[in-house]
Amino acid sequence: MTKYRLALAASVLFGVAPPAFAQVETGQFTGPSMDAAVFALSGVGGFQQGHAARNAIDQTLRGRFQLPGASGTGDAVTRSDLFVSTQGNSGAAHEANAWLAFGGASYFDGYEGYSADLSAGMDWRLGQSGVLGLMLGAGKTDLEDSVSPETGTSSYTVGAYAAHAFASGVVIDLYLAHSALDYEVGAAAFDTTRTQAGFSVSGAVAMSTGVLQPRMRLSGSWEDFPLGVGGVTGGTTEQFIGSVGARHAFNATVMAGGLTPWASFDLEYGHQEDTTGVIDYFLSPRVGLGVTGDLGAGVLSTSIDIGYVRSDVYGVGIEMSYGFSF
Repeated sequence: MTKYRLALAASVLFGVAPPAFAQVETGQFTGPSMDAAVFALSGVGGFQQGHAARNAIDQTLRGRFQLPGASGTGDAVTRSDLFVSTQGNSGAAHEANAWLAFGGASYFDGYEGYSADLSAGMDWRLGQSGVLGLMLGAGKTDLEDSVSPETGTSSYTVGAYAAHAFASGVVIDLYLAHSALDYEVGAAAFDTTRTQAGFSVSGAVAMSTGVLQPRMRLSGSWEDFPLGVGGVTGGTTEQFIGSVGARHAFNATVMAGGLTPWASFDLEYGHQEDTTGVIDYFLSPRVGLGVTGDLGAGVLSTSIDIGYVRSDVYGVGIEMSYGFSF
């Protein structure tokens, strides 16, 4: 049986809900199911983990290549992030750079919960136009609904990333990461492994109103579930996320000229297939608003964003971040 779903989420920021057009195939969520809860957790956790890696890589590359938004005019953050980097704002081309990032989100609708990710990395310049880096991370995700047992995971990640900047300001980058995860589902516990890969193309266009930063992102996630765990079907899940959008930093300041406002809009498509062949997918906008500015030795950023991570789960972030160089 195929089910169609039109999901609408309330937003305190916009007063109207961003729509997510979604389809769930083969009768998912027909009753209490450990499978359904576990694979919802896998999808939400994989989505957030990819976002955390993408945000951290975007931020460090802006500093490495001195792109718009490296400081003052914004940082590439659209979720709750604290970013600390040795890159500095002086524009010097350091051979090595280290960074630390924290990201989090809250989830609502069919499932409720939260996730948080802490990551750190170091990268080295390859000439004047290339970067090669390594990263480590740890994360926590919890979800629950009215019929399934409470589910949670802890994850531990190692990965690598690389990027190339063209003279036009266009940057292409990719990353590859591998994670070990510990699941707790009611009274049951088991381990899985997850592999993620991502690719991004971004640029910067000067406009009379500010700087427009168009972007296109693709990512994939594959998670291996063990056989023989009661209530959970073993095998490999697949998840793919694609988005096209832009971020605009305005030629304006607020609060006595100290903060620069920005807005972002991305159209995201997500597709997840679990180990039983059940497919969940959505097409939804992700909208963000924020302000960014230099404060003391670093950069202050606050923002709100909202968007779906599955057809039955949307995430809302109200963030304040501070990044500084040393």
